[in-house]
Amino acid sequence: MIKSSDTNESDPAERSGARPGKCWHREEGTQTIRVITEDKGKFVFPYFYFVRGHLEDTDDGKELPTLRFPSDTVEIRGKRLEPLEKALDDLSLVWVRVLPSRYAPLASEGSPVVTEIVVCPTKETSTAEP
Repeated sequence: MIKSSDTNESDPAERSGARPGKCWHREEGTQTIRVITEDKGKFVFPYFYFVRGHLEDTDDGKELPTLRFPSDTVEIRGKRLEPLEKALDDLSLVWVRVLPSRYAPLASEGSPVVTEIVVCPTKETSTAEP
């Protein structure tokens, strides 16, 4: 995992497929997932280290996809996030970011809306028996 705080053309808003009302992009043949948190933290995770993904429905009507890597776990909260899961199925999710509230009205009806992204260290689980 690589963390970057710079602001340059690698920002998803400046890349192809980006528009203000979009919070993710898919492209075949990508090698990494770029994750941008609300506080503008930028993380790049190589697909080579992708361990697993899980999509869970929460009690508040939102969805919670969880991406697990050896060093970090990424939790993405939002609505209608099944297309992100499908992009992960074929390793084509290029970037994902929180959709700023000011752009929510620009989001296409029925399109995914990411409301929160949390990146935290992966807790190690012991597989050894006591």
